[in-house]
Amino acid sequence: MASDAVALIQATLAPIFLVSGAAIFLNFTQARLFRVLDRMRSTAKESPPEEAERALLRRERERHEQRAVLLRNAILFGVLVIGFTVATTLFILLPNEFGRPDAGGWPIGTFTAALVCFAVALLLVALDAVISVAAAREGYRVLLPGRR
Repeated sequence: MASDAVALIQATLAPIFLVSGAAIFLNFTQARLFRVLDRMRSTAKESPPEEAERALLRRERERHEQRAVLLRNAILFGVLVIGFTVATTLFILLPNEFGRPDAGGWPIGTFTAALVCFAVALLLVALDAVISVAAAREGYRVLLPGRR
């Protein structure tokens, strides 16, 4: 009986670590999103006099919109990670509570779904980083021509 409890606790540790990691990821991603939204608000008020700067600002606004969508979707997938992980834990714990030690393939399926969602969320944040660096490079080239 004690070995069953130990096995149950061990089986729930991986989902607990995944929820902790996803929470840290969500905090990081929300901070990035808030910075993008703040930048969107500040650029909404700008109207530079020169055509080159106006074109740069227009592209910057488009990139901020694209980044906001990517980050919003990353947050959505991060929340799904937590949801699937909680489902995994429930599928592990509840059958034992009702005297059925075998939960079938549900825990593996929901944990796999959590990992896939986490991979998608990480990919979206990586795309945001690529877009962010590209925007900074373009702005640097336009504002300081002749430099690399």
